Amino acid sequence: MLTQQATAESGSEESNFDATITIPADLPGGFYDLVAYDNSAQDGSIQNEFPVQIEVR
Repeated sequence: MLTQQATAESGSEESNFDATITIPADLPGGFYDLVAYDNSAQDGSIQNEFPVQIEVR
């Protein structure tokens, strides 16, 4: 497993996004889409969903 800090910008407005992700060390190189989201405090539903593309080398 590999743990890496990731930073991305919002697609519709400029804002920082930071997260730590863990991926398998033997994951083949290429582009992968991660989907970031929040869970609603009201009912637990998914909100503020947006894709973040990463490149594994």
